[in-house]
Amino acid sequence: MMENEKLQVLLSKMTVKQKVAQLLQLNPFYFEADRNEEQITGPMTDLHVTEEEIGLVGSILGVPDAENARKIQNQHLTTDPNKIPLLFMIDAIHGYKTIYPIPLAMAGTFNPAIVEETASMSAYETSTQGHHVTFSPMVDLVRDARWGRVMEASGEDVYVNQEMARAFVRGYQGPANELHGNQEKIAACVKHFAGYGMVEGGREYNTVDLSRKELFQNHLPAYEAALDEGAKLVMSAFNLFEGVPVSANTYIFRDILRERLAFEGVTISDWGAVKELVYHGVTGGKEGAAELALKAGIDIEMMSSCYIEYLEVLVERGEIETAILDEAVLRILTLKNDLGLFENPYRGLDLENKELSEEHLDIARRAAEESFVLLKNDEQTLPLNTEAKVALVGPFAESDDLLGGWVIFGKRDETPVLATKFKETFTNATVVPTADHQTITDAEIAEAVAAAKLSDSVVLAVGETSDESGEASSRSNIQLAAAQQKLIKAVAEVNENITLVIFNGRPLELTGIEAYAKAILIAWFPGSEGANALTRVLSGKVAPSAKLTMSFPRAVGQVPIYYNQLPTGRPVDAADADAAFASSYLDVANTPLYPFGYGLSYGELTITDWSIANTQLQKDEAVSIEVTVANTGTTTTSDVVQLYMNDPIAAVSRPIKELKRFHKLTMAPQTTATITLTLLYKELGYYDSQTNYRIDAGELHFTVGFDSAHVSERKTLTVKEGS
Repeated sequence: MMENEKLQVLLSKMTVKQKVAQLLQLNPFYFEADRNEEQITGPMTDLHVTEEEIGLVGSILGVPDAENARKIQNQHLTTDPNKIPLLFMIDAIHGYKTIYPIPLAMAGTFNPAIVEETASMSAYETSTQGHHVTFSPMVDLVRDARWGRVMEASGEDVYVNQEMARAFVRGYQGPANELHGNQEKIAACVKHFAGYGMVEGGREYNTVDLSRKELFQNHLPAYEAALDEGAKLVMSAFNLFEGVPVSANTYIFRDILRERLAFEGVTISDWGAVKELVYHGVTGGKEGAAELALKAGIDIEMMSSCYIEYLEVLVERGEIETAILDEAVLRILTLKNDLGLFENPYRGLDLENKELSEEHLDIARRAAEESFVLLKNDEQTLPLNTEAKVALVGPFAESDDLLGGWVIFGKRDETPVLATKFKETFTNATVVPTADHQTITDAEIAEAVAAAKLSDSVVLAVGETSDESGEASSRSNIQLAAAQQKLIKAVAEVNENITLVIFNGRPLELTGIEAYAKAILIAWFPGSEGANALTRVLSGKVAPSAKLTMSFPRAVGQVPIYYNQLPTGRPVDAADADAAFASSYLDVANTPLYPFGYGLSYGELTITDWSIANTQLQKDEAVSIEVTVANTGTTTTSDVVQLYMNDPIAAVSRPIKELKRFHKLTMAPQTTATITLTLLYKELGYYDSQTNYRIDAGELHFTVGFDSAHVSERKTLTVKEGS
């Protein structure tokens, strides 16, 4: 590993042009040897990038495979006079070739260990194809199901967001200071800094209006958790903060990220975000955009050419200090050094290829099994009898669209479909697919109804397609397609034993159809082993155990809806509430259809007792909560004990409840277990209106339960001394 002094010497030898080129990221097209003249006058001309500059560029996005990675790196090292290797980056969001469930589903496992394991698997496959960085995890707090990118997030809760951020970074990187010698790991880039989950109207690339208190209380903790685990990069968000685009926002990147959070790693813009400063109206052109972004603290410009066109002249004119440019370049060189690229620019390319191996598919299957959320199971409809007559019906019965969005290298034609695995398990299965999820013909409905009449039960495989969630996939209507609702209702007229298996990348509005099903299983987009995992859960080989990390609304008009909301001055449940003038809707309850933390299993655990060990807490002491859980049933069951806190009197209004700890446990029949949940004194506070973190003397209320809506009677902790 190169010593820092040698990096400084290397930096001192570089020309301004060479330094600026390190700050540019391009896609593989610019590095292909067989470009023809027609291609050169296309995107290359648009970016105003010369052959000389391509030979000096610092990083590349989206190289397709190991062969190309080796070829491009080799070519680059012959043209770069300083022999500085390229960084290869990629969007490996939930797997590389072996795909695991979307991050929103993974968060619902409430199991950081399986999240870490899947991220580690992804890192290995990504590294074998020559990539050094993944643009993951996305740790934006999300509360609006209309936004397509909720599929990349961990949900509406601050604490869950923190724990999953940590798990993803650990899985990708391992110990941050050991990346140099561990080619099976890659660098993690946490995104989108900061507040992007609050886009207005759930519309992609839209503005955000967020107070500093809200930013500090609810949004920064997950970024900070990722950085605590050693995340090497941070990506800027597309949104504004206090009217200034984040990629030009000195307060966000210099004051918070560099000073407050003490981040020393690399920052990178999102795709084209530096050039988009012009469209935001904070500068008149690309030269101004380059100056604003670099001064704000954006090291790498992704796929626009403001830096490469204008930074050199800005430095020559003295409008940008050389020191600002140098600090950005040095951070990039340091990252390359941390990855061991100066010693081995072909890092990872000689590792054994394990894509879609039995080992990796086993990890993907276990992750999928643990990610399904059972929302309803009336009359113990699930699990299904494998010898009964069962009809599998609907647009997802034979669909290979199980991988979800942000799957660049996963192949749908290599993914088993549900019908195949279903027929292997259910000996009297009938499969009636439909050709499309938006348009279902009368003939297809008639065939489904005929099969339902002859079956003991029906599994309706419905949902949204992968291109209906993810980036640039915002929806104002989050119901199932009208044709699917019609199909469900038609089948329900002839068979009441309906199980809905729903494939989705976001919470959906299910109010209009949930009454037609006895069982509802949320499958999300479950990945490469989704069909196998689903069949095992439907047949009872494995029981579902996941929970919702985003509330499912009764109506889209409730969105954004989240459990940890602030109290209102006119609550509907107040003792003196006047129903006519309480905070409520005229046409729907305030509560979600299915709340945060909710999810059933085939068995049921019970909290039989719980206590706070030390109800009088002194400064800097920890508080311990003991919870006794019993499984009085006949089947091994997993569930998640959830600890909630409420601060009833504070300097600012505090949430009606907020998750402080969770513990997932699996219990054999007729057993009991006692778990201890420990909170540190420093975790009991909040940010006031001046963004000062404070802990007040006084009472705190705690409850426990298996979801946010069904909790125990509260117990009180008295904090004797504030800080």
